[in-house]
Amino acid sequence: MSALLTQAAAIRDVLHTAMSKDDDVLLLGETVGRAGGVAGTTAGLLEAFGADRVRDLPVAERGTLGMALGMALAGKTVVVELSGTGRLAACFEVLTEAANIAQQSEFAVRLIVRVPCGTQAGAHDRPVGQHIAAIPGLTVLCPSDANQAAGLLRSALSSHSPVVLLEPRKHYKARAEVNDNKALLTARTLREGSHITLAAWGSAVDAALVAADALAADGIRAEVLDLVAIRPLDVATLGASVCKTGRLVVVHPEDAALADLARNVGLNTSFLYLESPLATAPDEATKVAAAARESVYY
Repeated sequence: MSALLTQAAAIRDVLHTAMSKDDDVLLLGETVGRAGGVAGTTAGLLEAFGADRVRDLPVAERGTLGMALGMALAGKTVVVELSGTGRLAACFEVLTEAANIAQQSEFAVRLIVRVPCGTQAGAHDRPVGQHIAAIPGLTVLCPSDANQAAGLLRSALSSHSPVVLLEPRKHYKARAEVNDNKALLTARTLREGSHITLAAWGSAVDAALVAADALAADGIRAEVLDLVAIRPLDVATLGASVCKTGRLVVVHPEDAALADLARNVGLNTSFLYLESPLATAPDEATKVAAAARESVYY
């Protein structure tokens, strides 16, 4: 079964289904109650499941995440919603501890942190890639459409280790056909190519696909990868693609640190196959196409 839903509605449906099936699924955040959360992603859940399971909390992210970690260690599955990536910096220590516990002990840590990302909310949004991608044992995911947002959230809810789900703000109102499946945490090849690899995630995937269409008009066949997981990166798929094409442009949505991470992975796995220097580009189709042409004609 599938339905045409916005990303916000798809996330809300997954949360509602999970909470209906399992009384141990809890939701914490600043506005997850009557305000309906970010972009309405938690609307109606307080009325459906009550204040014991849907808890509005003060603006104290580190305290909220510490509480969530304690609940997770007590056997709960806890979903925390933050208002933006600017709030995430206060949580790094707790996220590191949660990931360490999951790696080093017999305890499951079913903790999902949902964070809208982008530049649309001003001070709420900040680049975090340099820090969050360096936490051992932490899984960091970023969906590129509503269906994948739902699928990745389902996968995160069944994980025994902490997951950060970065949700592109510009996609909350975008519609897609949404099914009932979990999503794989590996990179997806959205378009086959032989001349250059365009690797992207989140909202940057759209720019990479548009750029690939423009490049095709010039006879350049671009392979487009949706990296999906920022940590851990799917090294095998990225490396195999770059070995095939000999070139790589990493298309990044407002976080150049993550682009450098992906570029370094491509360099380490494919150095002997490279025909031009690896490059990065912001998520604007014209700039992506320009970077790709420069690489191909190097």
